[in-house]
Amino acid sequence: MNVYLMHRDICVAELSMNGASLQVLRIINNDHMPMGVRGVPSDMLNIRMERWLQERCIPKAQPNYSLLMSKAGVSSVTEMPGKSYMCSLTDCYWFKPIHDLSTWKDVNFYDNGFDDKAGRVTLNGDDTVTIDNWNVPELTTNGVLPKRWFQGTNGEFYLLKAGTPPDYREVYNEAFVSQCAALFGMDAVPYAIYKDEGSDVVYSICPSFIHNDKEEFVSLDQIWKTMGGTREEALAYLYSL
Repeated sequence: MNVYLMHRDICVAELSMNGASLQVLRIINNDHMPMGVRGVPSDMLNIRMERWLQERCIPKAQPNYSLLMSKAGVSSVTEMPGKSYMCSLTDCYWFKPIHDLSTWKDVNFYDNGFDDKAGRVTLNGDDTVTIDNWNVPELTTNGVLPKRWFQGTNGEFYLLKAGTPPDYREVYNEAFVSQCAALFGMDAVPYAIYKDEGSDVVYSICPSFIHNDKEEFVSLDQIWKTMGGTREEALAYLYSL
């Protein structure tokens, strides 16, 4: 199907997404192309766009990926724009079918929330849930460990992430490193350990470091891919901002 890549309410590009195939049909607003894709040679455009999408989405290596895709009735995330706007909690991009009249106000998570049942699939492999609305942040969260998003009573979004049994070492590592960062006075995301009531399973929990739809996460790797040159030059540019 053909869709528009949107940046909030700005139409950025027209894409063809059929099965595992992605093709950039035309760029409409190059200034709003994602970092890492903006300004690349035409022969690299489809590859870079597909790589950006992969880095932005749930990976196949995540344990409950196949179950989530099966529930959605698709084989990969590139087929999801027919069911989901593919919004994220870390950027303001989304995918809109050509004749869809929705706006950013209609689809973003800050104004609309999301169905938290998808998180029960991605975190615990729960096969009993029925997901009514597929515009969920689990689709656009990378990393191979099982995880889910939820909204706290304070309105903030939190990420709950599992470790690898039997010792769930990653959970304790993240909490430990978070405490080290705090001791050094670093501006870092705080992680804590959350124990599932009634079981021995532990998770790491952290707040989203993006607080509203006026902020976006851009990685150093994306800057480097857009600028070219060395990583050190990209880092110097980042500091200059």
